[in-house]
Amino acid sequence: MVIQRWQTVFLFIAAVAMGIFFFLPVSCMMGYITSILNALVTVLLLVDIFMYRNLKLQKRVALICICFCFVSAAITAYLSSVLDIATNWEVQLVCPVVAIIFTYFAYARMKADEKLLRSYERIR
Repeated sequence: MVIQRWQTVFLFIAAVAMGIFFFLPVSCMMGYITSILNALVTVLLLVDIFMYRNLKLQKRVALICICFCFVSAAITAYLSSVLDIATNWEVQLVCPVVAIIFTYFAYARMKADEKLLRSYERIR
């Protein structure tokens, strides 16, 4: 059995990574802005899984999620250094990086699906 929609798996892994990051102590210490941003990214990634009927919108939401993950990681890194939090925040910043990587993998698979659909339309 071959999985046809790998982007679903990649988006789910990214959503789990951001969900874990949402509940980590560093994310909770940063305040409402980062918590809301992390929750938003997690929900967008989960909603993006079910947008498989509209591939263009799914790709656009994936790019927005990548941008929000970058912003979340940057805000967390900046505030951690400014607030001088005593936890090991470098290790905890792995979650947004994992989410960025897997969301990019999902985006690449979406592009491959779109290319495949175009080739089938050309044959018809």
